[in-house]
Amino acid sequence: MALAAWLVRRGISSPGRARTGTAVLWLWWLQLGLNLAWSLTFFGRRRPGWGLVVISILEVTIIATTVADGAEQQVGVARYVRGDTPETAHVAEFAVVIADAWQHRGVAHKLMRKLIDAAADAGVRQLADITLFDNVAMLALARKLGFKVRRDPGNPNVTQLRLALQAPAT
Repeated sequence: MALAAWLVRRGISSPGRARTGTAVLWLWWLQLGLNLAWSLTFFGRRRPGWGLVVISILEVTIIATTVADGAEQQVGVARYVRGDTPETAHVAEFAVVIADAWQHRGVAHKLMRKLIDAAADAGVRQLADITLFDNVAMLALARKLGFKVRRDPGNPNVTQLRLALQAPAT
């Protein structure tokens, strides 16, 4: 958390970044507050159910940006959200969206690699989602990243994507 705060503060001092950096710094403080709330709820009060509610707020979103015409713009987003019960908390659904002008440039692959690493570090044991059977680009990306790709037996228009994650080495 300290490294992230330092990087944000350093970025604020860059020309043209003060407004964006300030917003990111406020998000950092929000994340810090939620982490504190989770620790107090889960460990302090020993309320795992409420701890799960707090931690579910901490879904992970990774955003790729670029500067165009002097303004920062999003070019892609990847995110995951954990299951909302104790039985499904180890599984996370994921999504990735890339702006049309940035597709087929490797942005989705880079975002998904970061998302997979973040999920594994957070203790997620499986990323899972579905896509349409004819979404060729997503199916190719999923295979390249090691996802198991399987046609949904209940709906021939849908393909299931599953990736087992390894716990980070300690």
